[in-house]
Amino acid sequence: MNQQNRLFMIIAIVLVVLLGLGLLGIGGWALVIRPKQRAAQAETTATQVAMADTATPTASPTLEPPATSTPRVTNTPVVASATNTATVAAVVAQPTDTPPPPTATITTQPSPEASPTVTAEETTPQTGFGPGVALIAGLGLVVLLFGARRLRRA
Repeated sequence: MNQQNRLFMIIAIVLVVLLGLGLLGIGGWALVIRPKQRAAQAETTATQVAMADTATPTASPTLEPPATSTPRVTNTPVVASATNTATVAAVVAQPTDTPPPPTATITTQPSPEASPTVTAEETTPQTGFGPGVALIAGLGLVVLLFGARRLRRA
């Protein structure tokens, strides 16, 4: 029986060491590698935003509204009267029937392919078990392991 206890303790120690190494690996990733990834991502986002802010001039033709015809002034004769009053001669203006040619104006608009939407920092979606559930499942497995060991002894 002493041999079985020693084997069980060796397996338990190996599992605890593997768990510790896994936790150290995750901590190293979170403290060393992930900040470098975030810095690189922030730099590319800033570059994209800076490129989107530069406007490229594009020509867009704008047409003048068509000329509306003005009513013609009628040529009414001025009747001379016997009083000393000043007379005003009517000026007849001829409307133009042809509208002026359309003119093209240049407006500056940002190019459509360089207009990214700036969003909040991306996060990974929450999938699978959370850390609390994984911890409870691990503790349950340890209890099961020790319980099976006790039942085997009895």
